[in-house]
Amino acid sequence: MAGGRGSRMGEITATKQKALLEVGGKPVIMYPLEAMANAGINKVFIITGYRCGDIASFLESLTNLPDTEVVNTDARGTASALCHLRDRIREPFVYSHSNIVFDKKSIAQIAELHSRLKPLATVTVTRKDLAKTHAHAVVTGEFVTSIEIPQLMTRTLNDLCCLGISLLEPRVFEFLGNIGPTGMMEEALATAVTMGMRVAAYQYDQDWFHLESKDDLALAREIDFRRLFG
Repeated sequence: MAGGRGSRMGEITATKQKALLEVGGKPVIMYPLEAMANAGINKVFIITGYRCGDIASFLESLTNLPDTEVVNTDARGTASALCHLRDRIREPFVYSHSNIVFDKKSIAQIAELHSRLKPLATVTVTRKDLAKTHAHAVVTGEFVTSIEIPQLMTRTLNDLCCLGISLLEPRVFEFLGNIGPTGMMEEALATAVTMGMRVAAYQYDQDWFHLESKDDLALAREIDFRRLFG
């Protein structure tokens, strides 16, 4: 997912797509792309809208990565944006934000858990604070029992936040299609959980980085990305 305007970046993203801002010496979108290549994924859709041509031009220069296609949409929410792929996805797929940097080995571990538990979805949760922008989750054992998204959050459920990396079954589109135009993918999963569908939790305890604001961009200059993420 790379559709946001990056409004928290101010003038920085007025002329550059947020996913192409560099951290650790390369555009932030390269980290999830390399993680997917590391996991053996051979097809990637990048859903974007704002300055989509920037991403398309950038991808033309890349090699040794999965076959990647840019999907341009004016959808305002991640749920409705994903629905643009409803007729093109027939098998389990990885969902990731383009501005999250995480351990490359995680996708394979998420897939292993998903294969064993066979849920509707497996979401990555972490104990570090992403409360302002990411969904909260209550986890019992290996499964999510409740999800609350930021816009509708009435209380802090606990300190587990959804990191923005999930493995989803195609039947998740049944729930995504019922969410409003600005709704989040996690909102669809929250509905699924209340209806008794199983959503597994992969508890991530490694280093990660979330590029969301000017402060994050400044912080990135102090992080050794090569040592932490390769």
